[in-house]
Amino acid sequence: MAAVYVGLNYYFPYHLPQEGAHFGFWGDFLPQSNWISQTLAPVLVFAEAIMINTLYNRNEFMDRNTFTPALLYVTLMSVFHSFYFLDGFAVAQFCIVMAIDQLFQLYQNEDGRKRVFNVGFWLGVACTFHPVLVLLLLVAFWMVWVIRPFVMRESVLLVLGFIIPLVYGGFYTAWAGIRIQNEQITATAIELNIEDVLVVGGLTFLFIVLSMGTLSRKFQQSSIRLKKLFRILLILINVTLLLTIFEYFFYTKKEALAMVFVPFAFILPYAFGYKKLRDVSTIAYYVLLFFTVGRFIFPLQFLAFS
Repeated sequence: MAAVYVGLNYYFPYHLPQEGAHFGFWGDFLPQSNWISQTLAPVLVFAEAIMINTLYNRNEFMDRNTFTPALLYVTLMSVFHSFYFLDGFAVAQFCIVMAIDQLFQLYQNEDGRKRVFNVGFWLGVACTFHPVLVLLLLVAFWMVWVIRPFVMRESVLLVLGFIIPLVYGGFYTAWAGIRIQNEQITATAIELNIEDVLVVGGLTFLFIVLSMGTLSRKFQQSSIRLKKLFRILLILINVTLLLTIFEYFFYTKKEALAMVFVPFAFILPYAFGYKKLRDVSTIAYYVLLFFTVGRFIFPLQFLAFS
């Protein structure tokens, strides 16, 4: 499906490359007009979808294996610029998913030093590409302590893992003579259209409402560990929403909204029910699919909503 969206954007340009793709500490080394940028961006999103789906099934968020998380994630991400063109934000989002992968492999009664260090490391790498994410260090402690008891050695390793990429990134910035401007600490794109926000936001809200009943039953019947994973997802939802608000009001950029769909990808599949697909959810997904595909082919009709 990712290839379909890329092909549609190629033949019916909707998202266009922007000058000066920002990569945080690493400068503006790869123009978005380059084919490498346009290839790596959807590959990263596809990899994120696979990892999210694997985590979903491995941790038994649903009683059966399903591909719904990956399908929803790719469909929702298709409205964002970072799906089609690589920049620091796209790389940072991939690093966030990698950090979640390590976080979900932590267990209460097992040695967590390696995983905790990796969580800090991936978050640190994310910050070098998208510096505004530096605030995630405090949240990282919170999420680790949801699963693990407080262990001083693990906390030190979390900080070390977080700092090491920043140190290397800082040295590279100084060596290359890169000056990070204010607008370079956030996403490159500012192009998210109002009709995309209204339609995708409205349908996402509908999926959330439809998932509440099933999610509540699942939470009551789930293990203590799964309840902890739900708490981590709730923390991520709130943090990413706050990040979106921050970037919008201080930098007038909306691309950070894409990060919200990482934790949402674990929640929204509950809208489709357990054993039998709900008709309302199925229809809502087809509306979402029609919109995300149709905006390429019939852009004038969709722009009428703005």
